[in-house]
Amino acid sequence: MGIPDLPVFEEFLAACRVLTERPASGVGVLLHETATSVHGAGSSLWLEYPRSTLQPESMLRRLAEELAAAGMPSTPSVARAVLGLIVATKGAEGHVQHANRALGTLRRGDFLFNFISPGPPAAADVRADYGLVAVETFDPRKLEYWAGRGGARWPTRPGDLRGRIAFVGQVRSATLLDTDALPGAERLGRQGAAAASAIVDAYYQAAADALLDEVSAATAERLSLVEAAGIFGFDFSSVAEWSIGMHLFTWPSSGRQRAGCWALYREPTLLLNTPPAAIWREATGWLIEEFGLDSLGGDRPIEVLAQTFARLMQDARNHLSHGRMRESFLYFVIALDHLLGEDGNNTATVGDRTGVVTHRTRSKAFADEARSVRQVYEARSRLVHSGAPITREQLREAEAIAQAALWAVTRVVADRKIGTREEWTKRIDSLVHLFRGDPSVVTSERLSEVGGAVSFAAAPPPVLRDRTAAAGEE
Repeated sequence: MGIPDLPVFEEFLAACRVLTERPASGVGVLLHETATSVHGAGSSLWLEYPRSTLQPESMLRRLAEELAAAGMPSTPSVARAVLGLIVATKGAEGHVQHANRALGTLRRGDFLFNFISPGPPAAADVRADYGLVAVETFDPRKLEYWAGRGGARWPTRPGDLRGRIAFVGQVRSATLLDTDALPGAERLGRQGAAAASAIVDAYYQAAADALLDEVSAATAERLSLVEAAGIFGFDFSSVAEWSIGMHLFTWPSSGRQRAGCWALYREPTLLLNTPPAAIWREATGWLIEEFGLDSLGGDRPIEVLAQTFARLMQDARNHLSHGRMRESFLYFVIALDHLLGEDGNNTATVGDRTGVVTHRTRSKAFADEARSVRQVYEARSRLVHSGAPITREQLREAEAIAQAALWAVTRVVADRKIGTREEWTKRIDSLVHLFRGDPSVVTSERLSEVGGAVSFAAAPPPVLRDRTAAAGEE
């Protein structure tokens, strides 16, 4: 079927850009990010959307539908990554035609995942078979084979991890975009090797997350009886959090193309109970510089609200640090409910209120942000009422929205112009009405009064779990 060859789609694609910094104007979303670590400097890629008749969510939904129809991974993250590939390879005109050609450039590949313990080699027999996931001692030969044949590279050599406890998946076949044969691929190369690699990596990372979510759901179903009986337990999501992820997409030779692969690597997110002192100084220094405070103490009603919200966020992050994805997701949503919800009102209320105070921080249009919040609440409802699994993407979205709300309420506390929750939400609700009626009258000054126009003199420090052994630790 393809993307309709209509002016609104053509204009949208023509104006989209891939940037290495947060867009200064327009609406954007983080496409790919790596933290600075022992393996090198971090980097980020942003996808800038135009302000146009066609909303970004409409384009992404259409892309997801096309991906699903072709049997490819089709989560929102995959759709964004595919849009990034389309934009990075487009020419001067014919953008819809280019997008449809890209969506038709497919190949079959296999996905092999390995989650390897950062601890020493196993001293006992650890073998177990959970269906799609098996526990065994790590055998690096298959990865070493592809390292030689397809040029796969990881920051850590597979052979150095030989014999450690590993959670290894059955090889999963998948239909993927043929990133080597995309129309306009030569334009991608002109952006430089690092940028081109990051754009392609964003796609394979998103596709891997989608396939791993399928494995997690299937493994939970396989173990549902023994876990419900309390006679066994295996939390795949926690394994993914604390293990070294060494994954690989491979594809066979076809026509003129040689066999190839794409390597993925993820650091475990284990945290020390006490992070290095330098991280504490950096965090508090940044807060004082940006907000004039480094804690949410005080007994004014708005300060008590912010304190409770922060404690709920602490609970969410504690669950996340222990790999409890569902509990973490629920606590992020509970925190938003406490901050901006209202008894007896539907999710549209908290969606609209949150959208007002977070859309600027997240470089999104108000309507798109309100829709994103509602989608998080819909996922919460499916989890609570039908037991639907929570994906990594849904968790990341809930976390990012709650984080932006934290900066908003912190700004309100720091400004000391609003003393109660009632006064704050009343002002937010008036802005909701303006956004729904005449958004042109919503000024940055009005948004600033409710914490909704947060701009940082310096980027916030990295989330603690994204840090690895950085230089200068104490």
